[in-house]
Amino acid sequence: MTPSVRPVYVVDGSAEIRAMVSDTLRSLGYEAAAFESAGRALDAMARRPPSAVLTDLAMAPMPGDELCQRVKESRALSRVPVIVDDHFEGRHVDLRPYCLFDGEKVIIIPGGLTRVALKPESMVVNSSQGGGSKDTWVLRGTS
Repeated sequence: MTPSVRPVYVVDGSAEIRAMVSDTLRSLGYEAAAFESAGRALDAMARRPPSAVLTDLAMAPMPGDELCQRVKESRALSRVPVIVDDHFEGRHVDLRPYCLFDGEKVIIIPGGLTRVALKPESMVVNSSQGGGSKDTWVLRGTS
């Protein structure tokens, strides 16, 4: 059973980092797609949207923060279903995964903190500016 039906995009200028992160995701049951540039990742997103994007903020020529901004500006890519009262609504979110490094390997904890826009059309997810937060847990059934 795979945790996601859409791939996790790993976008980094370093082949070594792309391989390490992609291999770790695959070992956890995720489909990972690696890209050496933000431009190539954006091209792929137009064909197959990812479930998540992990990126390097210091890439060239398009840094990771610009990639994130472009993803946020795309309504199709930047909203996820959130339970509001008794139904689902699309909201902008920012997932902050918990990743640990023990000196030899990266350990990705199955969960994280998700910042959530509390108003339907708002992109504000920062709690100090009116956003909210939710714990995020990744559950995988056994079969």
